[in-house]
Amino acid sequence: MRRASTSTFISPRRTVLLPTVTLTPATMASIWTTAGCAKSLAVTSRAALCPTNVAFLPASRLLATTCIPRTSGLPSTPPNRPTRVPSTPPLQATRKSMLIPLRLGVSNGIGTRFVFPSNWHGCSCCGGRCVVCTTTPTVCVFRSFFHCFSCKGVDYLKVDGCGDRSYYPTGYPKMGKALVNSGRDIVYSCSWPAYLGNDEASKPYDVMIASHCNLWRNWRDIQCNWGSLSSIIDHWGDYGPVLAKYAAAGHFNDPDMLLIGNDCITDVEAATQMAIWSIIAAPLIMGNDLRNITASQKEILLNKDAIAVNQDSLVQQGLRITPKGDTEVWARNLSDGSVAVGLYNKNGHPSPAPPPPPTSCSSWNITQNGYLEACDGKQGNIGCFEGQTLKDVQQECCDNPYCAGFSFEASKGYGCLKKNTDCGMHQNNSFVGYDKPSFTPPQPGPPVNITVNFADVGLSGSVKVYDIWTHKQVGVFSSSFSAEVPFHGTGFYRLTKA
Repeated sequence: MRRASTSTFISPRRTVLLPTVTLTPATMASIWTTAGCAKSLAVTSRAALCPTNVAFLPASRLLATTCIPRTSGLPSTPPNRPTRVPSTPPLQATRKSMLIPLRLGVSNGIGTRFVFPSNWHGCSCCGGRCVVCTTTPTVCVFRSFFHCFSCKGVDYLKVDGCGDRSYYPTGYPKMGKALVNSGRDIVYSCSWPAYLGNDEASKPYDVMIASHCNLWRNWRDIQCNWGSLSSIIDHWGDYGPVLAKYAAAGHFNDPDMLLIGNDCITDVEAATQMAIWSIIAAPLIMGNDLRNITASQKEILLNKDAIAVNQDSLVQQGLRITPKGDTEVWARNLSDGSVAVGLYNKNGHPSPAPPPPPTSCSSWNITQNGYLEACDGKQGNIGCFEGQTLKDVQQECCDNPYCAGFSFEASKGYGCLKKNTDCGMHQNNSFVGYDKPSFTPPQPGPPVNITVNFADVGLSGSVKVYDIWTHKQVGVFSSSFSAEVPFHGTGFYRLTKA
């Protein structure tokens, strides 16, 4: 989950493309970076994005939730200007040169504090309970906070859960109601379920929909590595039938941001994330610095055929349709009767497959008063967690072939999964370390053939196969289609009755 410290900024650093307010998943080309507030960030990010012509998205609008220091408040730009960017110093240079109309997004967490400037009529907020004040806070008026959002032209609000969890059942509905009554269409992103553990079947999604949440973070924060990404894909495969029941026009499951545009995954892995996120009708929110995106990464992110699958008007979340394994088939029904199919090579090897690396989940090496640290700093972590039971974390690490062990702090159920345990003992009396007795991470394999049987996706007879990555017709096939898919890659196709 986002740590409370991220609320140092009223708005995280991202730029967002929103095709509609609620009818299809939010498609966001965003700048959630570690670059910090820099005058060049918005200018060069705009230059990196605009020449690629993102206007093909339906009713596309560029929404900038850029880096605004907490002490600077929210922008005072009038809401009806065709181009709206924060007017704080780091972003002033973009006002006249921006090529696409801007929208404004805000991110906060329950339990954090917003400090608005004086020209916002003294609005301030703490934990969602807001006051209207002159020189000092006086009367607590919850709805006034969202009036501030409305009158200042905010289009997107993400509310994280890094605060008192007892506030969730009342706080999130109150915020949703206030947004509905604000007089402005504001996309409402809730992180409520991300703090409720692993079992998606036990989470109150009906209540979230009734609370006007348009999207919600379901599970753990994505980390910038393949192990984290693949674990999220596994989770969506495992709980797909449960989650798909709640995905529809106006409300979507959010598996977290796209890593595409960073150097922590390969282009092949980046294509896999784009394909799976499109099939499961996920919001496409990039977590990168647009100034540093390579041409190949940009090609993946701006693939019109992939985005068309993500934005399909049927708004039906796709599923993993084969058993969980080293190779998988994912599919999504589309509004024109065609089917989007992903042939996913998670850890596939040519037949016969080599034996799995020797690991044991029946026993663990346990380190008291600390844990064995992974090398490479934060990049050595597969991902971190909070509010989890020891049993759940042990199972997650056991199921992940890239997990060598984990740290665990029992009182908060907090810790991190480790790619390796090679960089020595980290002393901390609050933590216990758990490591697999014998650990060898999977080694890259060659491409493998993966087959989709047309009957499994509701098609029969002759079927046309279109390659989404190459934008070319592959041919007409009967009964099935097979393709060679690279290690960690996903073949992405659109199947249509011939």
